[in-house]
Amino acid sequence: MVKAKTPDEIIADVMKSTMKKGSEDKLKEISKAKAKSGLTGILVLIPLAFLFGWLIQLLWNWLFPVLFNLPVITYWQGIGLFILGRFFFGK
Repeated sequence: MVKAKTPDEIIADVMKSTMKKGSEDKLKEISKAKAKSGLTGILVLIPLAFLFGWLIQLLWNWLFPVLFNLPVITYWQGIGLFILGRFFFGK
């Protein structure tokens, strides 16, 4: 039984047939660059998330207990507030 091609497979076949010689190499280079930038983004994003968690903890413990009589929070609660804030107000 012959399997029907998905739209993505059809588009890929058309693109391959219409590409000039050497375009496949450029396509491979572009995909490698995207993978590299994605990995770099992850390696930068994780430390920044921990830094923002620490900053939130620091600012909370400096202001909120004095101004609003709220409890002091831990580092992990600061991370949780950062994630919650991104969930509600992030991109």
